Amino acid sequence: MKVEESELTRIKNLSSRLVMSRGGMTAKNRQRLRPLDDPEMVTKFLDIPYRIRREMPKARGSARIKAVLAQVGVAILILQTAPIRIKNLAEIDLNKNLISRGDKIYLVFDGAQVKNNEPIDFELPEWVVEMLVWYLKEHRPVLLNQPCDALFPGAN
Repeated sequence: MKVEESELTRIKNLSSRLVMSRGGMTAKNRQRLRPLDDPEMVTKFLDIPYRIRREMPKARGSARIKAVLAQVGVAILILQTAPIRIKNLAEIDLNKNLISRGDKIYLVFDGAQVKNNEPIDFELPEWVVEMLVWYLKEHRPVLLNQPCDALFPGAN
């Protein structure tokens, strides 16, 4: 039985919307995450920001190098806590993306700021806020060449 060309086109258009995207991780990503099957490795991974902070007083280098190290620690902690992309992390604005509601701090991105157009509104746990306050008071000022609202100021 033959189908008219217009009907065939309509069926193809409908069927293209039914195609399921591949789910799950690629083999490469599964391989990269395999070390996290070890609880000791998970503990070490989660401790990275705190180890940076603990070792900061005895770290060598200028105040700027220490500030960049503190910045890295805070960035890692945010990524361990909130499901955001690196681009969004780099663009965090203190006034637009870190929002205070009552005694809580939220990491907020509207749909236009994220790749999948889904807004993010994520309450930051107390330990993240505490680390942010440490970084903002002691290290971020060293990185500022001029006033700006970027959490992670820099040329790029």
